Amino acid sequence: MGRLTFRGTDLQRDDRAIWFDLDDGFLALPSVRGEDLPIPGRPGRLVLSRIADRLVVPLTGWILGFGVEPGDLRPTYAESEAILVGLFPLDLDPGDLVASNGYAGLETDETATISVRTLNLVMAKMQPVPAAPAGFFRRISVELECVANPPAWAIEPVGS
Repeated sequence: MGRLTFRGTDLQRDDRAIWFDLDDGFLALPSVRGEDLPIPGRPGRLVLSRIADRLVVPLTGWILGFGVEPGDLRPTYAESEAILVGLFPLDLDPGDLVASNGYAGLETDETATISVRTLNLVMAKMQPVPAAPAGFFRRISVELECVANPPAWAIEPVGS
């Protein structure tokens, strides 16, 4: 199974307490700065330079947690939420989002890395988990933004 990490924290935990996926994979194109210039009385436009400006990387996922019972090794909802809030504050410097292990079509010997910061975090209403009376679930949407030069994924062989 492929893996996705942000700031070194697993976004696809084995216990499914935190699970995120890339909405656009690695194919999204950055927005650009610059535009072509219309010349009055002349058909078309004068082509001017454009430069890649920023790339928005949307993630969609959930957090899941359970009640506290003696001997229960599953994370509580509060633990899952604390990890999430610590990962995606709006005021932190960029961190590395890394995909590996065959995630989203990567070869098993490749990693894809992009330096991003949090642009937006939207949490849906917390809901109970029907199959687990003490469990709670919340859908999450996160928009990350890359402003590196160039704003793009770096796909490299593992260990490079």
